[in-house]
Amino acid sequence: MNTTKYNGHHVWRRFRRQQLWRQLRANKTAFVSAIVLIALCLLGLLTPWISPFDPTNMQQQNIMESM
Repeated sequence: MNTTKYNGHHVWRRFRRQQLWRQLRANKTAFVSAIVLIALCLLGLLTPWISPFDPTNMQQQNIMESM
């Protein structure tokens, strides 16, 4: 019976040893591109909280009429 507890550091060490991680670290352009891609994905997931307004709602777009 395996009674070991989940250890997040173990998972990170295992990921760092993998070939994909080493190749990304060796190629700076690929590394920066991966960071930008991850940032864009996170931004896309957080969009409802960043801009909660409906862009097609014409009542919200008539800013000048409210004054």
